[in-house]
Amino acid sequence: MKKNEFLSDLHIGGLIKEIAVQKHFSSVKIAETICRYKNNSAKIYKLEDMDINDLVKITYLMEYNFLEKITKKYQFHLPEIDNFFEQETDYIEMNMFSKHITNYNADINYNFLRNIHIGREIKRIAQKKGWSEQYLATKLSYSQSTVNELCWSESIKVKKLMFISEIMQHNFIKDVYLSRIRLVHPLKVFDRCKIIINEKKITITKPYDESFLIVYRRIEE
Repeated sequence: MKKNEFLSDLHIGGLIKEIAVQKHFSSVKIAETICRYKNNSAKIYKLEDMDINDLVKITYLMEYNFLEKITKKYQFHLPEIDNFFEQETDYIEMNMFSKHITNYNADINYNFLRNIHIGREIKRIAQKKGWSEQYLATKLSYSQSTVNELCWSESIKVKKLMFISEIMQHNFIKDVYLSRIRLVHPLKVFDRCKIIINEKKITITKPYDESFLIVYRRIEE
């Protein structure tokens, strides 16, 4: 597989522009949020790829989960990752009288990024697979020095990480980032909603709206 050949139609800047127009966000506001391109904020919309930390910050600004949309479209085929019990617990209370959902202890900003070192995560998964850095370099068609630099990287471009995920058959976006992102969802009231409760998931669907999915851990009384 050539690098990013399966992502040829993915234009991250264009996707951001589409949502920015819908939600009435200016490119200037986006530039201020990621502290880049302040003198030419429209350049953001021309970026085919972007630093994943910047995209997470934009996600919180717009309250729109870009990474979830991207990985669902392009990496839905990667093996499922069950790391739920490694994550911090969110407490979800559904009040059937007031018809409101209360989400306790949820991260509502991107402070978790300071605790993420994507290079170490890539190295950890490679070691788990029994891959040396030399073997990883061969699989990625990278030089040894490039892989060494990769393993020291605290952040990475989105498409580059998706390419690495394909080669390693491990969804790093879902494992490292989506498992931590918590957005304040506009769906507060679930009167006349369809609620499906499975072993670890609650799916709430309102007519004509997208599903609102909550992952939960059962706490015994």
